[in-house]
Amino acid sequence: MILLGTVLLLAAVSLVIYNISEDRNGGKYAQSALTIMLEEMPETRYATTTATTAYSEDLFAEYETTTTTTIADDVVMIEDRPYIGMIEVPSQQIQLPVLQDWNKEFLQYAPCRYSGSPKTNSLVLAGHNYTKHFGKLFSVNVGDPIYFTDVNGLVYQYAVTYVEVLEGGDIEGMLDQDMSRWDLTLFTCTLSGQSRMTVRAERVMT
Repeated sequence: MILLGTVLLLAAVSLVIYNISEDRNGGKYAQSALTIMLEEMPETRYATTTATTAYSEDLFAEYETTTTTTIADDVVMIEDRPYIGMIEVPSQQIQLPVLQDWNKEFLQYAPCRYSGSPKTNSLVLAGHNYTKHFGKLFSVNVGDPIYFTDVNGLVYQYAVTYVEVLEGGDIEGMLDQDMSRWDLTLFTCTLSGQSRMTVRAERVMT
């Protein structure tokens, strides 16, 4: 029993060390890509045109499943990975690059576009709950501003209107919502991995 307990303790410690390493590396990759992106990005300006909402994908598909982007947005290639812009949540000191598509590998480097586009007021971003990625979403409050800046320097401004935790398989609960209210959605796994911390935001026209 003592031997078994020792083995389990060592396994737990190894897992904690691994998770800390993944968290640290994820933050390092994201900040490196963000620095390069900001150097290449033209002078920023606010987006003022209106757009229609067009949700078409289930937010709770298998987490590691790769999705294909159907809306064309300009990208910047950094280390052979395509980025469409950056997401900022000033209240939580979040400033991160956003990858064009999402899969298990890309999520290690930065938050990814799950579906939609800022052009159609339908952007959905997925990110790991690393402390340097979307881990701080758990502290976001209604009214907090969020900004998405595309690689052409166009800034889309949003305000948080709803924060909720949804079960990973609660497709019906998600579809019951009036999706026209949500111009931007950010989500990440809870610590258990069984639910999704979900932040909804509406576009603020300037």
